Amino acid sequence: MTANIITKVSFIVCFLLVCLQLSSAKWAKPRRLDVVSRSQNRLRDDRCRQFKTIKQNVDHFGFSNMDTYQQRYTLNTDVWENGKPILFYAGNEGDIDLFCDNTGFMWDIAPIFNAMVVFAEHRYYGQSLPYGNQSYSNPEYTRYLTSGQALADYAYLLDYIHSSIKGAELSPVIVFGGSYGGMLAAYFRMKYPHVVVGAHAASAPILQMT
Repeated sequence: MTANIITKVSFIVCFLLVCLQLSSAKWAKPRRLDVVSRSQNRLRDDRCRQFKTIKQNVDHFGFSNMDTYQQRYTLNTDVWENGKPILFYAGNEGDIDLFCDNTGFMWDIAPIFNAMVVFAEHRYYGQSLPYGNQSYSNPEYTRYLTSGQALADYAYLLDYIHSSIKGAELSPVIVFGGSYGGMLAAYFRMKYPHVVVGAHAASAPILQMT
């Protein structure tokens, strides 16, 4: 247990140092986008089209609604090694492939930490529609469009990843997000500290909730 805690703390410290180093790059002289960078972008685009799905409960907290739906996500293990971190993007209001395409920071640091990269689509967005084309047609359906239900989706997905991928059982999770997704990242760390060891919440108005 002590060794596991030390590993998590060491990872968080290293992660923060890398964030600090990369954030300072904005002061560096801009570099021309070369052929290698374009090739890497195309490779990332391909990775962002390799979708998986997982069956989720529409209602994680009640007993009267037993409906389920298929949540879409992407998972990449190209540079991941057993026991190394999972970088998890808490999807917000949009198609997950858009966030996967435009969130370069996670892809940049994944090789540094030999990390797995996961992007999860937020319920009721993209193709993760609990009631298909009727998902927004009825208040009885939209009542399950909440941040609490979305976080429960993410917790269940990560539990599935930890239990189904050999070598990932003890992989620490850092969650990422921006704007509303950043709020989700922060709340995820607060509400599920046993699942997430750290959060990178960008432009996140976390005190605006009532």
